[in-house]
Amino acid sequence: MTFPNNIFILKDSFFFDSVIQLLHSASREIILVNFLFSDSKKIFSPFINLFQKLSSNNVKIYIILNGTFRQIKACLPNRRIKDILHPSFAKVLITSGNRIEHRKIIIVDRKIVVLGSHNFTKNSLKINHELSICVKSNYLSQEIFDLLSSDYPGFF
Repeated sequence: MTFPNNIFILKDSFFFDSVIQLLHSASREIILVNFLFSDSKKIFSPFINLFQKLSSNNVKIYIILNGTFRQIKACLPNRRIKDILHPSFAKVLITSGNRIEHRKIIIVDRKIVVLGSHNFTKNSLKINHELSICVKSNYLSQEIFDLLSSDYPGFF
């Protein structure tokens, strides 16, 4: 199956390295929305280093992580991520209320969007079969940004 040059499949083990490479390319803004982000050093350290570098280059970084779990212990990694990144390197929102933030979205410079099933956890990156797509599209990126802006007024 062939795809247009603006659509790429990111599967299983290719996802992590592809996302790091994509984030490196940001010149203006990164928006990352995820259900669960592991705070293990192996997974999170590359992001800390990258976010430090990008924020020093005036790239705005916005992260929305789920804060609604059945067990409070499950949301601890997301809260630790916020403690590490916010406000020094990124603006981080931990959701609350009855709605679960289960979307997995990355938008880079409102030109490229990644949508899929990957969380940033060991299981998602090493064990599970996951699938995400990367689309180079100003239109799609802006539409998803508008949706997120509507869901989280005033965050961006």
